[in-house]
Amino acid sequence: MPVFCPTNLELTNQCGDDFPLAGLGNFYLAPVRQIDQSTLFFDASKHEITGALSLQSAGTWAKIEGRVSTKDLATENAKDGGGNVFTITVNAVVPNIDSEKSAKLQKFGNQKLVIIAELFELDATSGNRKAIVIGLDKIMGIDAGAMFNFNDTVEAEQGGLNGYNCVITAVQGESPRFYNGSILVEDGSAGTTVTLG
Repeated sequence: MPVFCPTNLELTNQCGDDFPLAGLGNFYLAPVRQIDQSTLFFDASKHEITGALSLQSAGTWAKIEGRVSTKDLATENAKDGGGNVFTITVNAVVPNIDSEKSAKLQKFGNQKLVIIAELFELDATSGNRKAIVIGLDKIMGIDAGAMFNFNDTVEAEQGGLNGYNCVITAVQGESPRFYNGSILVEDGSAGTTVTLG
């Protein structure tokens, strides 16, 4: 590994590895049964899903913006009973309790979902943010699914939390795949195309 990175050259992966950029950006949610499976492509050589993750019935993905520095994602791998199981847990805080947010979160909590978690890190070739897919894999397909749980929290102290603690859990047959493609995200009108990976 180099001792320093020359400033007149592009940074190599070795130099960047010493100071990784961690963190999660936005989350995009859709009901797992609404995924159009005919457009899915699980890459055989790379651990990613490519193409459009389209939704049936002209559906759009919902976007959740969690508060910065409250979001984390952890994957645990277990090989109990000869199988290979990955359990994924995502935490985020959605600020400010209100009736509209509560109604939408309740809808998410009533069904199994597919979650696309946006990472802060950019893809070197495309310049788009990297992202991973939770609740959908090649082995289990849409039978994987993610569960969305939330609770309202209002803390007593000044500067305390007023919002929702959101926890997403999923059990899959493989680790989360990266996503490389575009999705149509709800924007109150015709939808906005978001390209990831």
